[in-house]
Amino acid sequence: MGVGAKVKGSKGFIFLSGSEGRDPATNRAVEGVRDQTRLALDKIKERLEKAGSSIDYVVKFVWYVAKQEHRDEFIKARDEWLAENAPNLLKERSYASTLLLEVGLALPEMLVEVDSIAVIP
Repeated sequence: MGVGAKVKGSKGFIFLSGSEGRDPATNRAVEGVRDQTRLALDKIKERLEKAGSSIDYVVKFVWYVAKQEHRDEFIKARDEWLAENAPNLLKERSYASTLLLEVGLALPEMLVEVDSIAVIP
């Protein structure tokens, strides 16, 4: 399909917004783009599993990166995480995706935020 995702026979959708790299124990952003990206994706994975889906069923990601200069580091961290946690999703690129750069996030120390939509199989 190329630039989108096709869904057949799902039981519904899960919409997650605002997954970010803040440590739930301290409510403070972890250091660096890599760690914030990984933590945001860990949160998405956990929330999807609790809701009856998984990271493998994501059909849309919106990636927010605060600064253009962090683009390459973010992409590397994202792809490493996907390779470890959802290799088929990474290989097939079967999800729709939007990357937004130079965005103002909720707190100045936040560098990455991720929205996602997944199907419930």
